[in-house]
Amino acid sequence: MDALILRFSDLLGRKTVSNQNFRDGVTPYIWKYGDKIEWYVYKPTKADYDQISDALNDYFNVFLEPSQEMEQTGLNENSLTMRGM
Repeated sequence: MDALILRFSDLLGRKTVSNQNFRDGVTPYIWKYGDKIEWYVYKPTKADYDQISDALNDYFNVFLEPSQEMEQTGLNENSLTMRGM
């Protein structure tokens, strides 16, 4: 079995926030408070989510066969044309 520990700190680093209690910024993480699950202090941007998504896709692509990977990226066997064009 293969496993990956994806740490937001490795991907996103320390983020500055407007909250005065965190002058040095925070390392993004998700926490549970009561029944609520949310990001703690820092709210990721679209670019942050894209970065997380790219890292996950890179990991998942390791397990795809070449034909599956080409299909996922939209490339044909010659890598010359895009699907749907």
